Amino acid sequence: MSSPPTRDPNVVCDADSDALRRAHDENIQTAKRALSDWIRANELPGNRGTIILALIELGIERHLEHFDEKSAAELTQGVLRKVLQRRLGTLQ
Repeated sequence: MSSPPTRDPNVVCDADSDALRRAHDENIQTAKRALSDWIRANELPGNRGTIILALIELGIERHLEHFDEKSAAELTQGVLRKVLQRRLGTLQ
């Protein structure tokens, strides 16, 4: 009788990918809620735009600590596209 095939731990199957994607999305939503709460608690009349721009710049700067400018541009464009699609209801 042969033993079942062993799974290569370096290969991620679709179920693993889906679970990782869901966990990643949940972590993003949790972080967004916490940041949103912080913004509400710290915003003053007229500074909401300043806080938002600071967060965007900080995110790009942190990304550039590990990746190149092309990656940062792709990240920024991808996030914008995802947000706009979600806002328009075309992303599920």
